[in-house]
Amino acid sequence: MRRQVTIAHWAHIIGNAAPQMKRVAVLAMRDVAKVLVARVVQEIVVRGLPYTLALQNSVRWRATDGGGTVIVDAPHAPFIEHGTRPHRPPLQPLQEWAMRKLGATEQEARGIAWAIADKQAMYGTPPHHFFASAMAGSRELARAAVTKALKTKLRLR
Repeated sequence: MRRQVTIAHWAHIIGNAAPQMKRVAVLAMRDVAKVLVARVVQEIVVRGLPYTLALQNSVRWRATDGGGTVIVDAPHAPFIEHGTRPHRPPLQPLQEWAMRKLGATEQEARGIAWAIADKQAMYGTPPHHFFASAMAGSRELARAAVTKALKTKLRLR
């Protein structure tokens, strides 16, 4: 008994399996995107960042042809991630924050807002790098997830 195995034979098998394997890898990458969303939210909570709830609610993922994309689309996210140079921020959002978070009266909140604005005008805003920190190790996570998914699909150990 014998069976001939040629490159052409394996190319045919691999060619037929390739779309299925790609689909498995894409689904694994989408799962990784979901895990990364949870990591970003955890970083926000652990660091106690300003406007935490708005920042948390802006973290999401979107499916792409190749897997997924993690997005943080709060307008203030880049400033919290990277920090800012000294600048004078608008007082209204700071005043609203002081009333909501600190329970300050309108007059107290105005004073708090001015104090924060003065500090930001002098020193800027420090970077927090919550997103970069959450993404650390994402390549290894993705590689492991895709490898595991492919091994499961191919029934390998």
